Amino acid sequence: MAEKDFPQMAEYQEPASDYELQAEKTNNTVSTGFDATDNPDFKFGFTKTVIFLGLVLGFFSDNLVIACVSSVITTVNADLGPSTSYVWIISAVYTTISITSPFVGRLGDIFGRKYLLVLGNLIGGIGCIVSATGNAISTLIVAAVLIGLGSSMDLLAWAAVGEIVPKKQRPVVVGMYEFAITPSAIFAAFIGLSLTQHTALGWRNIYWLCFALHGAAIPILMFFYHPLNQYVSEAGKSKWDQVKSLDYIGVGLFCIGLCLFLVGLSFGDTKYPWKSAGTLAPLLIGILFLAITGVYEYNTHSPYNIFPHSVMKEYRGFTVVCGVGFLSGIVYYSSLLLWPLQISTFYTTTATGVGLYSMAWGWGALLGAGVLGFILQRVDQARFILIGICAFMTIMSGTQAIVGIHTNAASCALLALTGSAVAAATVTINSIIQLSIPHQYLGVAMGLITTFRYVGGSIGSTIYEVILSNQLKDNLGKNVATALATAGVPLADIPAVAGAIATGNTTSPALADASPAALGAGILALKLTYVHAFKIIYLVSIAFGVLGTVCAAFTRNVGEFLTDKVDVRLDEAINLGLHEVHKGGHVLNADGTEITPRSHGAV
Repeated sequence: MAEKDFPQMAEYQEPASDYELQAEKTNNTVSTGFDATDNPDFKFGFTKTVIFLGLVLGFFSDNLVIACVSSVITTVNADLGPSTSYVWIISAVYTTISITSPFVGRLGDIFGRKYLLVLGNLIGGIGCIVSATGNAISTLIVAAVLIGLGSSMDLLAWAAVGEIVPKKQRPVVVGMYEFAITPSAIFAAFIGLSLTQHTALGWRNIYWLCFALHGAAIPILMFFYHPLNQYVSEAGKSKWDQVKSLDYIGVGLFCIGLCLFLVGLSFGDTKYPWKSAGTLAPLLIGILFLAITGVYEYNTHSPYNIFPHSVMKEYRGFTVVCGVGFLSGIVYYSSLLLWPLQISTFYTTTATGVGLYSMAWGWGALLGAGVLGFILQRVDQARFILIGICAFMTIMSGTQAIVGIHTNAASCALLALTGSAVAAATVTINSIIQLSIPHQYLGVAMGLITTFRYVGGSIGSTIYEVILSNQLKDNLGKNVATALATAGVPLADIPAVAGAIATGNTTSPALADASPAALGAGILALKLTYVHAFKIIYLVSIAFGVLGTVCAAFTRNVGEFLTDKVDVRLDEAINLGLHEVHKGGHVLNADGTEITPRSHGAV
């Protein structure tokens, strides 16, 4: 099938799907100058390699700071707290990304991505400075919001790396991008623990390291990254007119709803009981606002919708794919939540040991990301590939239920295989969306899949934490007490000894009178209780994986879009000072067809 030339926007009318619009509008589109062009001789040369590095650094830094700080979060809390709100040092980053990514993506579509990417690195760097110099948990939470906002802008790189290469190379480049950021997951725990334990500034050096990475990205993007036709302009409207026309009501409803929903999830059984008003009020009000957002967006026909109609109506190339991303996020978080607990409970507590065990996921992800892009480029069966990946991910996640006290080798292998499946799913999902959605909606589409994936992860994390909490609450004390009684500990001493073992309080006086054999029996009972809880969680993850696999069956193949078309040209000659270019973008007529003027520049 020939490459489709989609109209940019159709103002104040119900848009058809992209495929319906193709037949109606193609002949009315004026494509000159900076329209997407065939480039069969495309080369990924030095300048593009430097640009790719700049696009990687920002998001790499965001991932690294989250993963490193997560590995030492209790140390941070002990240093600045203690505070019951310390988990928001991480949660605030994810929440901010989830809320702001669609709007930031839409801004990138309309005004271009370059300066938003620069701004994202600047804001992320400021967040790192505030965190590195902060002396209170509340300060780090505020800084986490800044890091999350910067990260939502850095995520525009997913769209930026794809649009500068021919569409037939997008799966490979998307895979390369995932491959490039994966080392942040491989080495994060090792780096975080090493900096915390072996440097004078301790955990603060994590933030200084990530600040340096953001600082390195900014000059690369400023001096090398010069996209020529990245933005959309509506004929007869200035940039300020476009700013005033943005979907502020939809954005406001969505942000309020999602923020309240995620806050309610985080409050459940931590800050407040699940049945309390403190948990239910934000949760239910958030759901109500999200429902209102859906109704408002469905009935609003603006060219600037935060949920563009023609994108949401591309069911097999976007909507169902987002469902796969949402459900894979739930499956993924079973491993993300449990693996650190498995390491510390069963295998080791040394910094080196924890760092090495934590690498298992990342090495698997590196394999999945590195291979899948090339497979997608050569095999025109994206749908069946995604089905296979989701099925494999489900099997590997469920098979981790073999977990035991001495299953460290097997559990590492299964975790690595799960990581490879998750990374492969990410590459496949992002590739399908990038090839199915017209260029003028690429940023918002990538922002929405990010939101779906993170919200799925938040819901999955909540489900698994509730299961773990209930299992430990119901069984831990009972099992440890039974083991202590069997080992001969006096009944009067059992509550104190069991409590010390359950909480890990090795300095408790209650342990002094217990024999080593009794303590060993109690610790074994504790570990077996955790084993049972972990098994249940891994088995529960199968249900979400099966649903994700079913959704994958309704996605689409994208082989017809693997063409030589390049959506965004780069002005590489400007780096040599050869000429000065006034950049043109996608310019729209009132009827939504495109006028793409040539740039005015002198060589």
